[in-house]
Parts: sequence; C-alpha cells; structure tokens
Amino acid sequence: GPSASRKPGLRKQFTSSHGAGFMIARFNKKDRTITAECWPRDADLSKPGARQFAGWPKVIAQMDNYNPPSWGMLGALTFNRSKPVVQLIDEETSEILYTLRIKGTTFTPHAPKGRRLTVKAGIDAADTLVIEATSVDTAEPIHVTLP
Repeated sequence: GPSASRKPGLRKQFTSSHGAGFMIARFNKKDRTITAECWPRDADLSKPGARQFAGWPKVIAQMDNYNPPSWGMLGALTFNRSKPVVQLIDEETSEILYTLRIKGTTFTPHAPKGRRLTVKAGIDAADTLVIEATSVDTAEPIHVTLP
C-alpha cells in the first residue's frame, strides 16, 4: 500500500500520536536515582518550552527495584568497613536477587517474604558469607567483620 509520506495527513497522525516518541534515561549516581523522560518523536529538546508527554518524567530510586509489596526486610547489617558489596541469594533457586555496593557502613536488605536466603558481602566482591538460611521472619541485626 501507499507509504505514510504519500498520504496527506497520515504522517502527522502517526507522529503526533501518544505512541510515537523516545525515552531518555538519566542516572544520578550520587542519589542513586533514575529519571526516565518520555518525549514526542518530533520534540526539539534544544528549544525552550519543549514538553514531554503528560505524566513524565518519572523518577525511581535504585532500591525501588528491590522492594515490591511482597517483600519485607532482613535484619540491619553493620560493617566494620565502608561501602561494602552486599549480595542476596535465594537458597531454593540459587538465584542472585541483587548485588549492591552500599553507602556507608549500615544496610538493611529488602528481601522476599517466605524465602530462605543467603547474604554475602565483601569489599571488592561479595565473597564473604554473612548468613545462610535467614528469612524476613527470622532475621536479626548482624555486625559483619570484613577482612
């Protein structure tokens, strides 16, 4: 059939629809946030007054990815070293749920309820076992000494 560029008005219909556009993701490492912007395809971002689609931008924190409603919290981990890497593993599936370099020396892991979990930590990699067979229901605070 005829292309959109050959039918008057059809190209405008496609380019101005709410489905035609592009996204820009901006990562703020310091704040650990992601800003997702959603722009119409014909937007000129170099011009003042350029507008995103309604309801945009959206900002999420890194930990929002690891805190669905079905999850809870493990006990607080306090480390002897700053900014360790912490890893959470589901013992039934051996799946690594996440690995994060934390800020500071204290971190309370978010974790799925009803699962047996292993926590590992370390300075350059999560290579030190912190606890096995823990769960949201049984977790207690732990002081962790890393080499």
